[in-house]
Amino acid sequence: MKKRCLWICLLCLFACFFLPVRSSAEELIRVGVYEYYPLIFTEDDKVKGLYADVLEHIAKKEGYTLQYVKGTFNEGLKRLERGEIDVMTAIVFSPERERLYDFSTEAVFTDWGVLYKRKGLNVDSILDVEDLTVAVEKSDIYGEYFKKLLGDFGIRCRFMEVPSGEEVFEAILRGQAACGVVSRIFGYFNEHKYPVVATNVIFHPSEWRFAFPKGRQNVLKQVIDFNLKQMKNDPNSVLQASIRKWLELNGGAGSYPDWIVAGIIILAMALVLSLMGGYGAFKKSISQGKELLSSKKEILREKAFFEGLFDSIPDAVALQDPTTMRIQRVNSSFAKVFGYSGEEAEGRTLRELVVPEDRMHEAEHHMKSALEGKSIERVTVRRKKSGEIFHVLFNQVPLFSDGKMEAILNSYTDVEALAEMARKYKTARDLAKEELGRVEKLWEDTIGILAQTVEMKDPYTYDHQRRVSFLSEALARKLGLSEERIRLVKLAGLVHDIGKVAVPAEILNKPGRLSDVEMEIVRTHPQKGYELLRKLTHRPVLAEVVYAHHERLDGSGYPRGLSGEDIPIEARILAVADVVEAMVSHRPFRSALTLEEALEEIKAGKGILYDHKVVEACVELFERESFSFEDAPLS
Repeated sequence: MKKRCLWICLLCLFACFFLPVRSSAEELIRVGVYEYYPLIFTEDDKVKGLYADVLEHIAKKEGYTLQYVKGTFNEGLKRLERGEIDVMTAIVFSPERERLYDFSTEAVFTDWGVLYKRKGLNVDSILDVEDLTVAVEKSDIYGEYFKKLLGDFGIRCRFMEVPSGEEVFEAILRGQAACGVVSRIFGYFNEHKYPVVATNVIFHPSEWRFAFPKGRQNVLKQVIDFNLKQMKNDPNSVLQASIRKWLELNGGAGSYPDWIVAGIIILAMALVLSLMGGYGAFKKSISQGKELLSSKKEILREKAFFEGLFDSIPDAVALQDPTTMRIQRVNSSFAKVFGYSGEEAEGRTLRELVVPEDRMHEAEHHMKSALEGKSIERVTVRRKKSGEIFHVLFNQVPLFSDGKMEAILNSYTDVEALAEMARKYKTARDLAKEELGRVEKLWEDTIGILAQTVEMKDPYTYDHQRRVSFLSEALARKLGLSEERIRLVKLAGLVHDIGKVAVPAEILNKPGRLSDVEMEIVRTHPQKGYELLRKLTHRPVLAEVVYAHHERLDGSGYPRGLSGEDIPIEARILAVADVVEAMVSHRPFRSALTLEEALEEIKAGKGILYDHKVVEACVELFERESFSFEDAPLS
């Protein structure tokens, strides 16, 4: 009896700590707000702006009552961290902040940082802020990013932290700072009040979202995400109307302000430069980028890089002057292989140092070929400082610049060392194969543990996954899939509903019919499972199979509406096994159906919803081979 009471107490504690509380129709939602026109602000004692319009629409639709909690931005963050508010408005997402708060998946608005300067000041790039004072808002994402940006480029300046964007411009007005960093939306609506001008320096495109106390408002978060996604897809939604109302001041209905269009073009150009290997953090114009590349600092940096690259080449390398045939430079591997230091080698000839007496004629032929612009590759012998003769793979390549031969590159690979390396590689490969087997076992054990963690939240889902895995494995085997793919199907079955850990338990176990919003939340589980498994497994195909197990042949499934052969065969197998097992099992909202009813369901959808070969194999397993879920292993 005491043991029973102890278990009950433990279960109650688990529920208190881990299970979210469902929002009721009369729930009071405490909303953190601060002054940030036009996203959120107070006018005539009424909270207004883009965020207010969106939240009040959602509250009216879902039956929430909003209580606005006013303060500064930093006060709002502290309240959010302590759980004194349920949601914070107008907050820029960042990975650092995500460690402290939960964020909506959907963004409300996209913005970026801008460097402003005092009128008349000659600041056109981040190079020009060297030794100047720059005002930034405390805890502001753009200010922090700008500090990091300057640090990355070794640019020194003084930073002055102030409480708000207004204080950034005030510091420039009072002469305490020469420049300041604010968001583009703030600058656009406030620059006319101060003697400031926006520079060409824009950086860090970022998303403005809703934030929630960490782990405390899962249902509210998903409800807001669901509504935001709907509003984004509807051009006549409250969100789109509010954007036109508050943000499109210089254009007609449906048009964007010039600064948004220009900014998007600049950001797109910067992104292209970043993808081409340019300086991702350095969002500047092309001409300023060329200026930086031609600067002394950049030239020295590139020189040091290529010197390091030359010295780190594993083969012994020597550069010769094509006029005198004397050695200009050797790398550290040359010293290791031949025994000559750079000081000993440079200024002397290769024939003098490394060519054996009986190979002088060969070396002469090599030099003539190089001077004619020809490359050479051959196995030969060379001599070390110690006198030892050894076999090398010799490469000789003439190097040209603007049509003129500048140097001759000679590289030597120790053939004996290469053979020894090959022997060691074979041994290492065999050991790696054994280790890979252990990793595979550990990986499969991890999948099993993941499957069992679902039981802590929803025992039905764990048992469902176990039985679906058992049937899926049998179907894959009957269809003649390889052992590798059979194992993949089995493992995918064990975790195909792992994404339901992100769905509130009170929705999963609700005895009645789910609302539209609740159903949409449940339908996110394939994507949530994909996102989790993609991070945890070394086989991305497993995550893809889980992602697609609710897709249907005719494209009527979710979440991506895939059809036909676009759906992996492993996912098509899971889809049939999932439907059959779900129908014959008891659920909170209905009793179990018979096996005959389940088989009739998949027969009716054969070739339309479900793969016809998979359906036929499934029917044959049950009707002719006496397959039974009761034979499924317990773990």
